[in-house]
Amino acid sequence: MGMSEKKIRKVSGYFMNKMGLKISYISRNPDILSLSLEKRIHPRCSIMQILMSEGLIDKDLKLVWVLKLTEKDFMEKFLIKNEEKVPKILSVYQNMIGAVELDNWSKELETGRLEFENSRAGAHDYLTIVAKVFAVGSALLLRGLPSKLHLFAKSIRTVC
Repeated sequence: MGMSEKKIRKVSGYFMNKMGLKISYISRNPDILSLSLEKRIHPRCSIMQILMSEGLIDKDLKLVWVLKLTEKDFMEKFLIKNEEKVPKILSVYQNMIGAVELDNWSKELETGRLEFENSRAGAHDYLTIVAKVFAVGSALLLRGLPSKLHLFAKSIRTVC
């Protein structure tokens, strides 16, 4: 899968300017450039910075490893594990993801055709489904769109 020059510049710029990574680190791990800045890189890096500032994780933790974790593993290892010490960390992450997901799903939501990847219950990880449902529901409420919650709930019935 090819990447546009614009995407490469945007993601590498984030890593260098916001995360302080050197170009040599990025060039040794080029697959991180293919990850979504909005859905994976920024939310996870933000959570990692919060946990580091609280002294809950080591500053030497390998960023590539964190970015490549499945959603379930990331949530278990960093969010759920630290939720008691940083009470709002799970909702902060879910709202970050939810805002992106809401933008991506707005058209499907309006037509009542919201679909999840691999939306059959046996084929999808339930924790990921619950996280997405919570995140999108929260984002709808935060954006003052409670009237759309019924469409959202209707569209996820096939998943549950």
